[in-house]
Amino acid sequence: MLWLKNKGYSCTGLDISPALAELARRDTGLPVIEADFESFDFQGMDMDALVLIGALVHVPHERLEPVLKKILQALNSHGHVLMSMKQGQGHKARPDGRLFYLWTKDELMRVFEDCRLRCVTYFQQQSKIRAGDTWMSFVLQSQLCLRQI
Repeated sequence: MLWLKNKGYSCTGLDISPALAELARRDTGLPVIEADFESFDFQGMDMDALVLIGALVHVPHERLEPVLKKILQALNSHGHVLMSMKQGQGHKARPDGRLFYLWTKDELMRVFEDCRLRCVTYFQQQSKIRAGDTWMSFVLQSQLCLRQI
């Protein structure tokens, strides 16, 4: 958020953790909503872009599409989404008990299609923190925009 703010963008954050939300507010001076993706009401927002870098890695496979559709209610008809997910199959459990759900590119592309998102750019890179983890990143465009052209 701070990087985007320093580039001149207006940002609003969302975090389920009150401590992390407060840290983001303090470090950026920007508003941060304390909520989770499944219960927050995104309707009525008018965002040009959504940045979901690793934000949905803990969402189970069967919940990703409904959760993403809910979040997309915040996106305006010309909007874009930057999203990253971990590559693989199934899920991985960390020693602290957190579950990371893994995806193939094809699985995610089907979810994006069902959410009426078009992939504009795709790239992947190895994690700089955990050897063996591969992150897939997508720049997505709302297909609502394409129908208006």
